[in-house]
Amino acid sequence: MSAISSHRRDLLGRWQPLAARARRGDLEAHEALELLQRALPGLPSSRLSHWAPPLFGRAVRADQRRQAIGEAARWLRDRNAHRLAYQLLLELPWPQESPELYLLKGVLERHLGEQRQALISLAIALAHPPHHGLACYELGELHRSLGQFDQAAAWLLAALRSAPQHHWIHIALQFTRFSTALLPAVEAEYQRHCARHPQDAMALHLLASLQLRLERQAEAIASSRRAVRLDLGPRQTWLAPPEEEADPPDFIIIGVPKGGTSSLLSWLGTHPQLWVHPRKELHFFNDAWEQGEAWYRAQFPQFRAGSGILRGEATPNYFLDPRVPARIAAVAPRARLILLLRDPLQRAISWIEHLRRHEGLQGSTAELLLAELALLEHNHHVIHGEADPAPGPQALLGSCYDPALLRWQRLCSNPMQILHSEDLFAQPEATLQRCARFLGVVADWHHPPLLAQNTNPRGRQALDAATTEHLEGFLAAWNQRWRQAMGTIARSQAS
Repeated sequence: MSAISSHRRDLLGRWQPLAARARRGDLEAHEALELLQRALPGLPSSRLSHWAPPLFGRAVRADQRRQAIGEAARWLRDRNAHRLAYQLLLELPWPQESPELYLLKGVLERHLGEQRQALISLAIALAHPPHHGLACYELGELHRSLGQFDQAAAWLLAALRSAPQHHWIHIALQFTRFSTALLPAVEAEYQRHCARHPQDAMALHLLASLQLRLERQAEAIASSRRAVRLDLGPRQTWLAPPEEEADPPDFIIIGVPKGGTSSLLSWLGTHPQLWVHPRKELHFFNDAWEQGEAWYRAQFPQFRAGSGILRGEATPNYFLDPRVPARIAAVAPRARLILLLRDPLQRAISWIEHLRRHEGLQGSTAELLLAELALLEHNHHVIHGEADPAPGPQALLGSCYDPALLRWQRLCSNPMQILHSEDLFAQPEATLQRCARFLGVVADWHHPPLLAQNTNPRGRQALDAATTEHLEGFLAAWNQRWRQAMGTIARSQAS
């Protein structure tokens, strides 16, 4: 029996004794949530959208309905089921709801691309002190999605002042392309924050990156060296003396964008024998090469011999950059490389959606991809890395894997494991065990639930059949070697 059939049978077995009470509107909140938790893995989204809203809106006892809907919507949000969570919230009697629920509604509206509604919901939540920090953060992310980066940075700094314990504010600021004019103010705010919270490793990492942008390299290196010695837990006992220079990393996740690198790095970071850099995307081997090897080594803690602890980073742009293979071979010749490659067209579409969500990219997915296709069909030098690409999303370019694979084979002899991104999410446990064996650490370890990171929560803009066929035909010509490699891997796993 398939896993989905098992889930459906489990749901039916629980539903039958509750059905009569549900029809009378007499379900307890915890019973409705249990039904939803059993249903989510096994029912298609269309069935869930038809079944779950009336279950929570009419089947739950009236005095527990608000509690049930709030708990269920938060649970769904945490599992990236944003559309269904929003549908449940619409069962509530707006506008007389609590600021806490307005905050949740604004979060979901932002994720679903309903910017105007999100602004209203978040403004209501903003006026209530307990929710001020989270509302500021969500407004920062909302302005990022509109391409308004200075406004986004201002809201994120307000969030940092109001809710300094939330590390994801630092991550959002790291990827916010605010103007150079704002840089001194952001760095000054981080100086104050780090003085008040000296054990906040993530903030210290970001302060180091800001100091680097201000061309204060010595300060940046010192901040990085302090940051990597924080938040180590039991591994603290294995630290080498602080004056000992760190070795290059033991493993590097080299690509690709929207291939699952955020999820893989996060999941590997739960392994007791692995230390992963918390500030994903160091970009040393492509954009920060001129900072020198001393700066790169400062990004990693040095553990004493015999610790068994491996250190790694992930920068998904490394794979396609023609400068990177030889640089890694020179600086980190023993580092093991992990490469996640996703279905080329799906990766390109996901990259468009990522830019739409975080950079304010305008235009339909089909128009953007077809415009890039017209450029690439007449300029193969760009695909081979022999010429600079034209401005634009570079979505298809990032999905032409073969030229880069040939470059890595020719210029870099580091051990490399190629993974299929679809396998990572369809069979995360098995894929993580493969990674652990490749790295030489224990393959089975206790970890929290594996939830995907940095996903695109909105529904995608559909491509018509002719456009899909045209794009797939182009990408197939530039991914023959990759498909052969995936076939070889699949056969080896089956055997």
